Amino acid sequence: MIQKHKIIDIDEDNIFKNDRLKREEAIKDLSLLLENTTESLVLSLNAPWGAGKTTFVKLWKTYLKKEKGINSIYFSAWEDDFSKEPLISIMGEIKKYINDNFKQNSEVESKFDKVKDLTGKVLKRGVPSFLKGMTGGLFDIDKGFEEAIGSVVESASKELIDNYSKNKEVLEEFKNAIQELLSQIDKSKPFVIFIDELDRCRPIYAIELLERIKHIFGIDGLIFVLSIDKVQLSESIKSQYGNIDTDNYLRRFIDLEYNLQSLNNDD
Repeated sequence: MIQKHKIIDIDEDNIFKNDRLKREEAIKDLSLLLENTTESLVLSLNAPWGAGKTTFVKLWKTYLKKEKGINSIYFSAWEDDFSKEPLISIMGEIKKYINDNFKQNSEVESKFDKVKDLTGKVLKRGVPSFLKGMTGGLFDIDKGFEEAIGSVVESASKELIDNYSKNKEVLEEFKNAIQELLSQIDKSKPFVIFIDELDRCRPIYAIELLERIKHIFGIDGLIFVLSIDKVQLSESIKSQYGNIDTDNYLRRFIDLEYNLQSLNNDD
């Protein structure tokens, strides 16, 4: 008889009732780490496909809320990588969380509206798309046209340099707005964003998501937990950058690694 995989049933009054892989102790230990963290943190939860990462983070998310009063959101990066911009995916999940939990709280909603407006400014101040790949294939084009293109690139580059400080100001304003939003949600405890199945995403989306987390969301009190198969994610990175040292590359983005033990799964 063929049986399809079923999502674990989590009872908030008995969270670990169906915890067949005995993850309770690890979840409690990691929760102590998170509740005592005040700075920004990116933690990776590493295990091969099929080892129970999704079940682990859903149990963990429920435990954090029920036992620690820590707010969090969960989303599957693989299901959301239809979006071309990871920042939009993350902000969309935060908006859904606020709608579900703070709909009657006008202060939280107004803080999010400010963040939403600044999100647009952050995206607008990225490198203009027409610059990407502009020099590709120019070698066989006549020199006059090549010089004209070069002039456009030079002009755009000067504009980018002139706007450099403005870009930094917008990014700082965005981070401050996120900080204010998180303080409104809970001033005394961190906010956790669980991102699952990152290794199954399109390679470029996975890389850009890591970059957004590092450069845009480095905010005190905001914790990212990345559920990954490190071997598969490394292959995605190599598909874009060649045979590089992926361990060193990922250290740029991940502060701590936790390797999920492969326990006996007979139960």
